[in-house]
Amino acid sequence: MLIPLRSVFEDALNNGIIVSNPFDRIALVKLIRQTSKASDYVIQPFTQAERESILQACRADEHPTFLFWFNTGLRPGELQALEWQYIDFDNATARIEWNQVAGVVKAPKLPQASGQWI
Repeated sequence: MLIPLRSVFEDALNNGIIVSNPFDRIALVKLIRQTSKASDYVIQPFTQAERESILQACRADEHPTFLFWFNTGLRPGELQALEWQYIDFDNATARIEWNQVAGVVKAPKLPQASGQWI
């Protein structure tokens, strides 16, 4: 319940409705750790064969995006929020500054801290 409420205050702050987020003073990590249950969800990334199949099914204009996505391991929202200004073609790097979730652009989750080059 606290995470969606924190998000509401974060949106209000981003929209200039409030000047500070009261949740910034609350250590949610400690509260969540005490009340949350471990998830039994197991991540099942695409196999190499599945990745190759997806790449073969891509249109020519989609192929570079999916290839970049598979090779960087970005979260979907990080890929959606990536802007050209954060791509350094000379050094073949991209800086992850933002994450887009449900149409809202915000700082990416840890451990991929904001400003990390990949």
